[in-house]
Amino acid sequence: MFSHRVSLIGYFLIASAVLTAWLGLQFDDYFVLFVSANAYAIGLLLIIIGVVVRGFERIETALRASRLND
Repeated sequence: MFSHRVSLIGYFLIASAVLTAWLGLQFDDYFVLFVSANAYAIGLLLIIIGVVVRGFERIETALRASRLND
């Protein structure tokens, strides 16, 4: 379940980054856009980490199942 939580945090971070970028564009604040871009990148990184960890969890589950069948 760790991978699901990490991915979910990534999705929320991207959603907040998009809203923050929209506000930054409304007020022509480039620092807010910079922070928003960083939050977006971190959110993407968290989603990628979650997907990779989920893949390793599936491989581990498959290996356990194959050992039980042997």
